[in-house]
Amino acid sequence: MADFYAARGGTIPPLPWTNFAPPLSLSLKDVVSALGGAEGNPWPLVLSHIAKGILPIVKKGRKGALLDTLYVRDFRLWNDFAISAGKFHAMDGFFLTGQDAAFLLNASITQISSLVKANLLPQGKIPAYKVWEFRRKFITPKEVASRLVLNGESAKANLVGAEMNRSSLKTVAPDVFVRHRAEVEEFYGRRLAKGREESPNFLSL
Repeated sequence: MADFYAARGGTIPPLPWTNFAPPLSLSLKDVVSALGGAEGNPWPLVLSHIAKGILPIVKKGRKGALLDTLYVRDFRLWNDFAISAGKFHAMDGFFLTGQDAAFLLNASITQISSLVKANLLPQGKIPAYKVWEFRRKFITPKEVASRLVLNGESAKANLVGAEMNRSSLKTVAPDVFVRHRAEVEEFYGRRLAKGREESPNFLSL
């Protein structure tokens, strides 16, 4: 778990990166969240591969936590990594804070509070398996947008959310931002599924 808390807290040890802002990129957090959707913590393996130079990242800007300045440009290598990585680190028996859950779900603490209020996540310490149960059932516009970009499309979370609102893909409860995963996966079809069937870390429905 040390790598998980190092990543969440922005205390990552020195890592190799290119210091320029790429024109087409996704944040490292968006990529890891989109690629590592199934049960398990992807961060130890991700950080190890970055440190070894296997997974390329770029540094964009200087303000904020280190993790918030790291971006991915070469999506092909990251997609290949997700397919070949094997199972991510298990978190059996772990209990998570709201901040931990927010990090793993790539959400804000305010969004996590809304999910707790809607009884989509438990109050207090959250068993890790409840986070994975949540991921299996629900999906966010941010994840959809990230997966579309990883598959070669231009997409933003707010536009994806608007597209969902115009369709029958409504949020699962008032004041929350998630939709039912199965419905969204069916609606977007191959646009989201490209290459995902081969990976043990992708969610299977």
